[in-house]
Amino acid sequence: MAKVKRNILWSFIGIVVLIVAVVISFIKYKNRQCNDIEVVIAEKDDDSFVDDSEVKRIIYDVIPEIQGYKMEDIDLPRLDSALREQPFIRNVDIYKTIGGLLRIEVHQRKPLLRVINKAGGNYYIDADGTIFPVSERKATNTLVASGEIPNFYNFVQQHTYKVSVADKGKDVLADLFYLALLINGDDFWRDQLQQIYVDGDRDSGYEYELIPMVGKQILKIGSIDEYDRKMYYLKSFYISGIKKTDWNKYCEINVKYKDQIVCRKAD
Repeated sequence: MAKVKRNILWSFIGIVVLIVAVVISFIKYKNRQCNDIEVVIAEKDDDSFVDDSEVKRIIYDVIPEIQGYKMEDIDLPRLDSALREQPFIRNVDIYKTIGGLLRIEVHQRKPLLRVINKAGGNYYIDADGTIFPVSERKATNTLVASGEIPNFYNFVQQHTYKVSVADKGKDVLADLFYLALLINGDDFWRDQLQQIYVDGDRDSGYEYELIPMVGKQILKIGSIDEYDRKMYYLKSFYISGIKKTDWNKYCEINVKYKDQIVCRKAD
């Protein structure tokens, strides 16, 4: 019986010690000052739009003397909002550590397509269908769309826009978005194509031409209807139906007509 009482006593003492330790740690944390900022850029590469110094600049613009601030006084939602206003940032995670470190993890936008149109528009579309401006500091090597694209956006009034992805076949940007997804998701096409040219208009309908990196031919797929089937036929023709040395014999390869591949020889 005495042994049981001793065990209960020691258990009680252990719980009290633990509670005291937690309270002391909490008090220390409340008084802890921010001593450093750590920035992690997820999936950072040579085409990154955002770097550590740019993120820290935004943080210091919001709280100029953040190093030295009490950790509990740092307004994380305010910092999060300031970072998310940047068009090149897709997502942000901010943490405080008990050691006084402010850790910021940034996920940036990765361009799927760059649009350059006759209306003076020049912007990117990412895999989420977000439309965002080009960077004044850095250009990235990505698929380009040009031609009769009417969409123009004022990025001064609004930082980002969204593609109406449900309007495939009705909106040219929705068509381009799905085409770019297919091209970038296929190793063969991603290495083969450099540009999508848009012809036509909203009334008569848009048609699409693909321009390879190598060779002088134009690949015509016509409207967006059954675009995945047309791209499959084109790929099969490139891989199995034509010798690599014969590519330049044709100036045009057309799959706009159902179940047909029409080739026009170069002069």
